[in-house]
Amino acid sequence: MSLAMGNWAAARGDRKRVEDSKQAFAWSLLSAVSRKLPADFAGLGVVFYEQLDALPFLGLHVPSDADIPVPATGLAQAAEVLSRISSLSSGWHDGFHFVDVKHQALTHLSQFLSPPLPAAPLDGPAVGGARHMTAVLASRVPGIWGVGILTHRNEIVFFRHGHQTPGGIIP
Repeated sequence: MSLAMGNWAAARGDRKRVEDSKQAFAWSLLSAVSRKLPADFAGLGVVFYEQLDALPFLGLHVPSDADIPVPATGLAQAAEVLSRISSLSSGWHDGFHFVDVKHQALTHLSQFLSPPLPAAPLDGPAVGGARHMTAVLASRVPGIWGVGILTHRNEIVFFRHGHQTPGGIIP
């Protein structure tokens, strides 16, 4: 094998390890939150991003006197914050929350998303509900690594590049 081929294979292996690390973090975070849900949990949407330049979003106005530490870095801290704000009694429960996958940090809470609509019909199975459709469309935006939803039935649904990840809903 030539040196160039060897370098290409090593770089490809490094990219795969980074992707696997991002996927493991995303699933671990959603799973950790799913184990700590409040009794009045109604669902959760999390955007895992590499950059936010192409995703239109706007912070929801949340009148709250609760001290919510953001950024929340690392799995345990991010899961604790997401669990805490996922109660219907929390003003922060609405909208999507953003996680920087490179730094494994929860950076934004309660964001309204306005992902671009596709020019052509979406391919693949239809999804129902505004949260799911927003997740599908947002996952197609450059810089968005994926979008995870934790349903009110405590099921994880994950979208990448406009498609639900293989395996569908993972309880």
